[in-house]
Amino acid sequence: MKYFRMSRRFPARGVGVFHDSKGGSLVPGFRMSPAPPAGAGVVQGGRGVLSAGSARAGRRALPEPAGLFQDSHHFFLLKTGHRLEPGFVPPFKVFLDPEIPNPQLPTFFESPAWIGTQAFYRDLLAAGIDNIEAVPVEMRDDARKRIIHDYLLLNIVGCVACADMDKSTVSSLGEGINVITRLVVDASRLGAFDLCVAAEDTDCMIVSERVARHLQARGYDDILLEELEQA
Repeated sequence: MKYFRMSRRFPARGVGVFHDSKGGSLVPGFRMSPAPPAGAGVVQGGRGVLSAGSARAGRRALPEPAGLFQDSHHFFLLKTGHRLEPGFVPPFKVFLDPEIPNPQLPTFFESPAWIGTQAFYRDLLAAGIDNIEAVPVEMRDDARKRIIHDYLLLNIVGCVACADMDKSTVSSLGEGINVITRLVVDASRLGAFDLCVAAEDTDCMIVSERVARHLQARGYDDILLEELEQA
């Protein structure tokens, strides 16, 4: 069977967190975003065309991938692959990066936790995924003075030691703290899961081919599904 690494196609610039291989210490890490999706721009007159006089203003208004910051539950570990710790009381509060003037909201955020739209969660349920704890999210958008309630914290309960560390491309941020940029897996260890995270780096979300095809059929264009090499 094939397996895929699932990630956000257009990650936001800014600070994220890296987790150690045991779901323990959190270490801040700086991530930069690529360019916004091709074709993103300001629509004028229903044609999506910018005049020469408005080009400069249009560039300022181009959508940029939204960034997110944690605003509650600071002493709880997230993205561990295990159940949330006792005492985790919803909602999970976050706020949009105020330095991004025209944020493009994604299907899911990868930092500070897996946070996805309710529609995305329903599609995962429709695919038969049953190892997610879904927690209401209160997302604050200070620039527009609104609270967004369309997102859920998606805590994946499924942590599998599946990485072939000798064949994967790994960066170390300290003892037991790994960042895997190219993941090679032992697929024989993944048979019980259609959705899980790698124990060696819980930022690596893994889905089976069946789930990957289901999501592709749903038409998500901001989800990146990279087929994993197998040892």
